[in-house]
Parts: sequence; structure tokens; C-alpha cells
Amino acid sequence: MTTIDNISNDIRAYIYQNTNDLEQKLIPDSKLSVALVETAKDNTFTVKFTLTAPQFTIDAVGTSNNPFDAVKEAKEKMSTFLSDVKSQLRDFETATSPKVLH
Repeated sequence: MTTIDNISNDIRAYIYQNTNDLEQKLIPDSKLSVALVETAKDNTFTVKFTLTAPQFTIDAVGTSNNPFDAVKEAKEKMSTFLSDVKSQLRDFETATSPKVLH
């Protein structure tokens, strides 16, 4: 099993970079974690970003023979989710904000 401690510096840096990119998009009071698993039997990498918020937990998983592609896939899934949530929050705020008539 591969852990963050025994992977190459390039992969580690790529994971940290992508985690940092996602952290810029987090919703209030949420936390992000990442896990990397290498399956030796079929030489695949699975990366899981987990977003934990007060009322829910969401996992975004990427799997590939290339660890960089697995990270990218998981990041894209989480990024899409975060964008959708922020869009829904904006729509809600717009719909519930007081209207001023002139």
C-alpha cells in the first residue's frame, strides 16, 4: 500500500498543489482530506478527496494506472461538486434577498 510518506516527491507535490487548489473553493465550515491507495495486483492508483461539512460528507474518487491522472480525476469531480454547491447557494441568496421597489 502506498502512503503519502512513501510516494515520489513529484506525486506528493502534485497532490498538495491540487488539495490547495480545492481548499480555495471550500464552503464555510468544511474540511478537505485526501487519501492515495496503490493496488499492487493491477497497478492502479485510487485517490479520494473527502469533503467534510457540518451536515454531510462527500467523496470524490479518481482511479487510474497513472497517479497524476487519478488525482486529476478526483480533483475535477470535487471541483465540479463545489462549483455546483456555490451556484446553488448564490441562487438561494438571490431568491431570498429582500427586493427593493422604486
